[in-house]
Amino acid sequence: MRQQRRNGEAAEYYVRSGLYVLPLHWADDSGCSCGQSECNSVGKHPLPRQGAKAASNDLNQIRDWWGRSPRANIGLNVGKSGLVVIDIDPYHGGDLRDVPLTPAGRYTPMVSTGGGGWHLYYEAPPNLEISNSNKRCPEGLDIRAGDGAYVVAPPSCHISGKLYQFVHGRELGAVRPLPLPASLLPILTIKNYPQEPETRALVQDLPEHLNDQHPYVQTALHLELDQLAEAREGARNTRLNEAAFNLGQFVGVGLLPRNEVEQLLTQAAMTIGLGEIETRKTIQSGLEAGIRTPRQNWPDV
Repeated sequence: MRQQRRNGEAAEYYVRSGLYVLPLHWADDSGCSCGQSECNSVGKHPLPRQGAKAASNDLNQIRDWWGRSPRANIGLNVGKSGLVVIDIDPYHGGDLRDVPLTPAGRYTPMVSTGGGGWHLYYEAPPNLEISNSNKRCPEGLDIRAGDGAYVVAPPSCHISGKLYQFVHGRELGAVRPLPLPASLLPILTIKNYPQEPETRALVQDLPEHLNDQHPYVQTALHLELDQLAEAREGARNTRLNEAAFNLGQFVGVGLLPRNEVEQLLTQAAMTIGLGEIETRKTIQSGLEAGIRTPRQNWPDV
């Protein structure tokens, strides 16, 4: 009974945190609660007929769902919740090393799945419509994104009997999802490339050979500059450090020249009111950290 209460309580907690959830089937003695003898998604597929799109942030709806099905696992609609989730399956070759590192001391929410894998939660990038991706992903790695996508959320129970659990200190709510690393753009399925807002004027003068060299370079720059421009006061220097680190990983594999990145980040930082000395130190530190950890498994696109 305690596990049943925990699922309903957790679903309500997610909704109070501004997220969208839906009930999923659960594993029982006969296999899956859906009743299909050969179900290949035990405890993972939606109870509502509308599927993931039925996800709600209405507490009354949540209480009704779990009141009728207290054993239901929890599905988290990632698109409606403003998230992108990296799904790593080690049994199919997935490796945490396939995911870009984040700046030292910065963590994004992380789940240990009941099947032995990992879910990494990131903030969805602004102005980009992303859908589920797997064709460009390294083996054993998948991208969950868009309004039709969901992940199984803690403390749901896997068919193995193990629970989905947040890694200690990286619970959703205890830490905010980090912005999606720009170096993941090549493996994303992007439905729309954004128009040119004012902040993107900063990259209009990039040498043409950069765009010819890699189709995602300019989009990655746009993404980092947009996120920096939208950073709230008090978090701008941290966001600048993250942008420098992420773009430094491009510099480290020769996709961007360091001097171009320094100039673009400096202009963006000064525009949002950061001081010159602080900006210079932060950019230098972030870039050097990113260059020391370049992407070694850059996919072909």
